[in-house]
Amino acid sequence: MAYYTLILLTAVILLIFLTLLLRKLQYMVTFQPRSEIQETPAVLNLAYDNITFKDASGNTISGWFVKAPDNDKTILFCHGSGGNLSHRVDSAAAYVSLGLNFCVFDYAGYGESTGKPSEEAFYEGADAAFDYLVKTEGILPHNIIVAGRSLGGAPAALLARHYSTGGLILESSIYNFGMAAHDRLKIILPGFLLRYSFDTRKILSSVNCPVLLIASRDDTVVKFRNSSKLLETAPPGTELIELSGDHDDCYFFCRQRYLDALKDFISRI
Repeated sequence: MAYYTLILLTAVILLIFLTLLLRKLQYMVTFQPRSEIQETPAVLNLAYDNITFKDASGNTISGWFVKAPDNDKTILFCHGSGGNLSHRVDSAAAYVSLGLNFCVFDYAGYGESTGKPSEEAFYEGADAAFDYLVKTEGILPHNIIVAGRSLGGAPAALLARHYSTGGLILESSIYNFGMAAHDRLKIILPGFLLRYSFDTRKILSSVNCPVLLIASRDDTVVKFRNSSKLLETAPPGTELIELSGDHDDCYFFCRQRYLDALKDFISRI
């Protein structure tokens, strides 16, 4: 009897260890922040303001606001899981070239933002950035177009669902964490072992504003199927623009197609 009890106890301990290890692994592949600010919009001769505000947990969130002359339409950009806002200077250049204001921020634990990365921190950071634009910059919600790339798709979609935003742009967005985990870890995890949700699909199903999806079939980080599946649940009239090139490279390789798609979508809002 003691022998079988020992075997059972060993199995339980091993299961707990593997579960904790898997949770740690999910954290490591999901959040890859960097603290060093490598460059600013100034390298592209773009004037910008350094902005800070608090999220719901009291973390100080840092960001940039690039203002365009004589235009109230503003892009609120929710970046993905790696690096920090300084790796999104090219995104600023793309949207500003279309005559739009551009705001990007770092989630808690990224760049100069305080705190620790988490799924909730992603949502809180995005919400705080939206609140800043409305209350501090005086931008009306319907003039804010929320854009989210990769893991930033979920917080961007949540903003579009909660507020009367002008539109939603999802760039290489994940479908949900389960699909993203499968793409990165090459294993299918049962729901009870998933540490995060990031369920862009579920959120998108109740979004009412215009939506644009952009993705590449060559993406090895967030597979194209994420966006093709999102298209099935997106509001009527949603387009999926196909680019070529890997996860971030596609926005360089297909620059003109990317800009043309953005310009056409924004002109109809």
